[in-house]
Amino acid sequence: MKREQGFTIGEFLIALAVIGVVSVLVIPTFMKFQQDKDIVTGLEEARGVLANATKMAETNTAALETWNLEDMTSEDIFNEYYKPYFQIGMNCTGKSSADCWAETYAFNGESKAEGGAKYGIVGTSAPVSLTLSNGMNITLTKVKEIEERFGVESSLDNSIVFMTDVNGTKGPNKLGYDVFSFVLTENGIMPAGSDNNSGNCQKGSDLADDYWDCSARVLEEEKRNYI
Repeated sequence: MKREQGFTIGEFLIALAVIGVVSVLVIPTFMKFQQDKDIVTGLEEARGVLANATKMAETNTAALETWNLEDMTSEDIFNEYYKPYFQIGMNCTGKSSADCWAETYAFNGESKAEGGAKYGIVGTSAPVSLTLSNGMNITLTKVKEIEERFGVESSLDNSIVFMTDVNGTKGPNKLGYDVFSFVLTENGIMPAGSDNNSGNCQKGSDLADDYWDCSARVLEEEKRNYI
């Protein structure tokens, strides 16, 4: 007798099981791909914002090599060179967490912030912290000896490090996930890791400082392979 077309209940259940297995395997990969795409887009936007502000500051004040960074605080640098060229949604400096954005965490999940600090780099002058009108969070911090931590060579005795949370207050607010670094050098804005090939941005590390220099790698590879 000819079998009628269609699935039996058993075949239908098997098909559902196969679909479920495929979904479990494919959906996380697709979500990771989309998240990486969004992060790369945010990083490219951040680099453009910082590069444009630096270029405007040079055009309207003085050439970069003449900036007197050594005798200036982070706030002085911000007010003198950058403030007019950022589209600021909120100046977070000195505000409480209820007024601004979330505390940043190290890659390994342990809090990097101490004593109420947020995006500041420990051991440096007090940062200037901003939320831009596009929702991106940025801090400007004057820093010395940037090469080891940030993987960028510079002839400037004092550099400026910009920490950027490219997706704003949206989690996870962690180094190497959505928080990345850019550095001001004599050649302008450079993504952290430009001169050491993001050598400290390696999967499996449990050291908080190992993910300060991921920016160059993510921009080059257009994904976060180390996660």
